[in-house]
Amino acid sequence: TSTEVSGKFMYSSEVITRNESFASRMYEQCKNYRLSFGYTSTTPTKLSAKNGHYFNAWAKYCDYAVPQLYSRSGFHSKDHWKKGYNGYENAGFKNIIPGLGAMDVKKPNSQQEQAKVPNRMRWEAHQCDYQDLKWSDAVIWSSWSHLNKRERWSVVQEMGADLAQVSTNKETLEVASSGGDTGQTTSSSVSSIGPSQSQTPVTETKEKSAEVIKEKKPGIFSKLTQKAKTLAELSRTRNFDTEPLTRADLFAFTEETGPEIDRLLAVASPAAQASADPLDIQKLESLKSEAKNNILELLKPGTEESKIKLLETEIVGIKKQIKLIDAQGVTNNEVAALKHNMAVKENQIKTLMAQQKAPSQKGAAPSVNCRTTTNRSKNQGPPGEKIPLSLFVGTKYPGATTDDLAVELPSHSRRTMGVNQIMIHDSGNHTVKGTCRILARKNLSVHFTIDLDGKVRQHVPLDRRANHAGKITPSEQNNRTIGLEMITRYIPDRAKYSRGGQPVIVNPIFTRGWALSSNGKKVIGPTQHRGKNGPGRVRVPSQKACEAAWQLCKWLPTQISTLKLAFPGSTNKGFLWTGGNSNHPEKRFDDGIVSHGRSATNRSDGLFTEHYCFCRSLGHSSSTAFKMNIAAATWTKPERPRANKAYTTFHKSKSRTMAAYIAAISNPDRKPFK
Repeated sequence: TSTEVSGKFMYSSEVITRNESFASRMYEQCKNYRLSFGYTSTTPTKLSAKNGHYFNAWAKYCDYAVPQLYSRSGFHSKDHWKKGYNGYENAGFKNIIPGLGAMDVKKPNSQQEQAKVPNRMRWEAHQCDYQDLKWSDAVIWSSWSHLNKRERWSVVQEMGADLAQVSTNKETLEVASSGGDTGQTTSSSVSSIGPSQSQTPVTETKEKSAEVIKEKKPGIFSKLTQKAKTLAELSRTRNFDTEPLTRADLFAFTEETGPEIDRLLAVASPAAQASADPLDIQKLESLKSEAKNNILELLKPGTEESKIKLLETEIVGIKKQIKLIDAQGVTNNEVAALKHNMAVKENQIKTLMAQQKAPSQKGAAPSVNCRTTTNRSKNQGPPGEKIPLSLFVGTKYPGATTDDLAVELPSHSRRTMGVNQIMIHDSGNHTVKGTCRILARKNLSVHFTIDLDGKVRQHVPLDRRANHAGKITPSEQNNRTIGLEMITRYIPDRAKYSRGGQPVIVNPIFTRGWALSSNGKKVIGPTQHRGKNGPGRVRVPSQKACEAAWQLCKWLPTQISTLKLAFPGSTNKGFLWTGGNSNHPEKRFDDGIVSHGRSATNRSDGLFTEHYCFCRSLGHSSSTAFKMNIAAATWTKPERPRANKAYTTFHKSKSRTMAAYIAAISNPDRKPFK
């Protein structure tokens, strides 16, 4: 603010106190969500008072800090970065990462500004290097888009390259105009921006440059992977007892950063262990163990699973490489070659996954789970289209069934936020095969299906998004949910769709979704369900299926730290059987187990299973919980406050449950199927 410029506002006791309070609360929140906590701002000015500054409040709590060193015209001294670094160091910050500013630079003796070109930024980086602030401490900062798009990545790409191989014959450089993104450039003398590249110093150790890339963006350069392979090969005849692991081994075969490895080797090596922190010694030994195991893993003959893992790692590296190349919409030869290489590796993975089938399945017919489509809709493919599906491998759920129906469904990118919700759906189809075929055709998916016989099958990895949840505000539900599909055809329309143990209930109080009235009419909505066209009838999941869902819901929070075993549908008034997010805009139904009906205004599927899991969480047996479900679902008392909202309390009373349950199963309207 303008008051900051005067140097008065930022040192007042009130401001320092308020900043410290805010910083401490932010720090606690970051700890709760297992996040690191960083701070960034300009560096303290010369007007900063000696007795305090609001920077000091943040320095107490932050894990790292990025001083904003824009440099502009003031960067004519090699001490510029050092001064900014020292300013943060004096304020008490730890793990300081100087930012390499990409702001415009003024021409000598001129007020006109122009975007920095790669040589200018390279020169600044070398000036920083003179000050023992290595490239491993540097980040590109601010206005990155102002650089010429065709050149701006060259700084990053060349950091690990042999500088002598890069042409420096140009006497002038193309400089982006002040707009930066306009594409207009002017010819400008190199000397007006900074020393030419040939005058910049070469780094002492090229490996340090490669480490920067690995630490900031793992797997970007293929040469790093190749280096790891070469190191592993050298260890094929190695005796780890007589030939200890080197620093290069620890860096190549663990995820630890170079500076931290250097620190541990300095403070926790055998020579220094007498005065070393026991935690540092333990961490170094753990790193050595991890590196050794990874080396031995690479040297194994290679099972299909290990080969798949290696190929997947290489594909991630290729994808990150592609992101570094700005082709401005044009697929150049380099990008095309990378994409071709990625496609080859993806095909290799498919082949290996097919070879990984269990011996009992090898003689079986190919599991394509497909059927020629006869009716077209806006969500279906053309007539005759087949949807081939591969077997899903790698499930860790101990209760999972791995057979020809455990197929892989279309998944999307890896999650960008923590999972906090399990969402339960009803399939509307009576078989796993039919459900998977329909989902794949519509490019939809769920993580698990649960069949009426209680068999659980996984179809999408837990760390990837499945496309199953309708959007609510903010629209990120697929990103933070695990999708469960209960296999049940809830419309009781044909006897051939009936399967053992699947009850039909009458007068269901579901407010949304399809059911069938006693006169055979397909109806939707609370009025119709409750008797306007006769009592509604609907199939519900079996007790075995509900119990399997409960066991899975108990297991998932043990694998996902951000997921709670909780039930947002439970309120002080009772269990909110119908309604949910649309009726409570002030309360989003998050953090726990919910049905699809909580987020989609035209659905009520998953509610039956959600209520069953809630009853089981209270300690009720499987049999009692299922009877409570039947009682709650068939409840017809008039004390509902609104037609689209109802609370039930059967989970609190076994005696009341039994009376309602007996009445439900004795209802004469439970007619046989046609």
